[in-house]
Amino acid sequence: ALSVPVVAVTLRDPECRAQSNNSHFLLAFPVTSCGTEGVLQGHPRGVEYKNTSFQHITGGLGGRTSKSR
Repeated sequence: ALSVPVVAVTLRDPECRAQSNNSHFLLAFPVTSCGTEGVLQGHPRGVEYKNTSFQHITGGLGGRTSKSR
């Protein structure tokens, strides 16, 4: 398998960057920021929050990205 190093992880808002310890990335942000969308749920009552994470690989933020929900 080919391993491509991830150089940064962001959310929909590219200013919301994860912190790295050289082995893991940690995203910590207020739930109503960084492009997060809230959807009211009927039953059980609650809110579902959604965002997209982008993994930036070699070439920095202008390089290739892959996204996951």
